[in-house]
Amino acid sequence: MTDEAKIIVTALVTSLFTVCTVFFIEWVKARLQRGRVRKWLYREMLYNCEVLSAWAHSAKPHPEMQKHTAAQFASSYRKLAYEVAVKDAGFYALRGDELYRIDEIYREFERISSGSYESSEDCFRQAEIASVAVLFGVQDRLLSRSVVFSVSTARQKAYFRENLPRRVLYVNYRDAPRWREKMWQYSDTVLYWFWRKRAGILPSQKG
Repeated sequence: MTDEAKIIVTALVTSLFTVCTVFFIEWVKARLQRGRVRKWLYREMLYNCEVLSAWAHSAKPHPEMQKHTAAQFASSYRKLAYEVAVKDAGFYALRGDELYRIDEIYREFERISSGSYESSEDCFRQAEIASVAVLFGVQDRLLSRSVVFSVSTARQKAYFRENLPRRVLYVNYRDAPRWREKMWQYSDTVLYWFWRKRAGILPSQKG
């Protein structure tokens, strides 16, 4: 091989290595950014759901309080993470239908905070439903269980472990075949049993 050919080959190899390195670095940066965006969103969604859950629990026995649902939620509602996320490319790189479920949850938050319902009773009922939006999203496998648990407090983790294995099939019939729905339900039940056993909640078995 002539000197000129060696120089050309060396230049090509160096260029290819540089391109691959840049591509890999950008891929890692995009993945890390997507992870940060997801955690910000999930933490904010959990907070909003917790606010709605606390209000629904306190106002349910008192119908006269329910007319204040929109004002009460609007005073505590957080949407900064969502507003930042929709301007970030990492948000639009989320997997599958996760993006659409998150957007749907926030649109419902917006309707509740603005009182966009015909009556205060309807607003309160929607607030009750929205308070479990993240739980339903995890049950349907549209929201990430691992991200939910990574940003949850100890009390929130206990809530999810207890409520994930519900007694009816998951509601995402459009995408998941029936046998998969059943397997997911059984899996959640088994994981919940092991958690209770490890936490010492189950009664000890005496032979």
